[in-house]
This record gives sequence, C-alpha cells and structure tokens, in this order.
Amino acid sequence: MTKANMPRCLVVLLSASLLISALLGYKSYIMYKSIASFSDGLVALELGDYPTAERAFRATVRTSPRWAPGYLHLGLSLIGRGRTEQALDSFRSAIQLQPDYARAYYHLAEALDKQGRSEEARSVWKLLATMRDASYAERARRRLLGKPD
Repeated sequence: MTKANMPRCLVVLLSASLLISALLGYKSYIMYKSIASFSDGLVALELGDYPTAERAFRATVRTSPRWAPGYLHLGLSLIGRGRTEQALDSFRSAIQLQPDYARAYYHLAEALDKQGRSEEARSVWKLLATMRDASYAERARRRLLGKPD
C-alpha cells in the first residue's frame, strides 16, 4: 500500500465500521421496539383492553416476526375481541415457529373447542398430552378424560 492509497483505505475502513455500527444499532433499536410493544400488550391484555393489546402485539410480530410468543399473545388478544379464526391463525403461527410451544397448542385446542370443532381440538389435545411440558400435558390428559383443568 502506498501513502497515496492510505487515505482511501482509511475512508473505506471507517465507512465500513460506521455501517456495521449503524446496523448493530438498528438491530438494538428493533429489539427495544419489540420488547416495548410486547410489554405494552401484556399490560393491555391484563387490563382487558383487547384492541390496545392487539395493536401492541401486531407491532411485536412486525418487528420480531420469528418470535413465537408474539403470535401467541396476538392470538389471545384476538380471542378477547371475539375474532377466533384470526386467533387460530396466530396460534398456528406460534406453533410453526416453535413446534414444542405447549402453551400455543393449549390455546389452539381451547379455541377450537369453543368453536365446536371438537375433533380438531381432540387431535391437538392428544398431541399436547405427549409433550414435555408436564403442566400442559397434564391439562390435556384431563381434557381428554372429560375433566376440567
């Protein structure tokens, strides 16, 4: 490298490091937004403010589209709003992202039962009864026996 090329190389290196810093900063910002919207959604869900919870969880899945809890909680807010079909899609999205997510299976089966789709619900209960999460597996076994959880 000659002295004449050195300033150009420094500019390229500096530009690359600034770009990497900006990208990392952007990822941190996105993570912050996702956590903030999820937290807002949890508070709204707890208060029974389902429209606000839905908006917050939609923001969460927009910023973190591969995070299953965002979809699960979006589904819960949709159930609260009486939009069961959309909730089923959200629960299924959570399961697709995290196939061992027992809580998502539980809420999927519950929603199917409430819609009178007993056979579909029963197949989900059966699957849930075999999962590692002992709490949800036991609840599923009780449901299959016709007992409340």
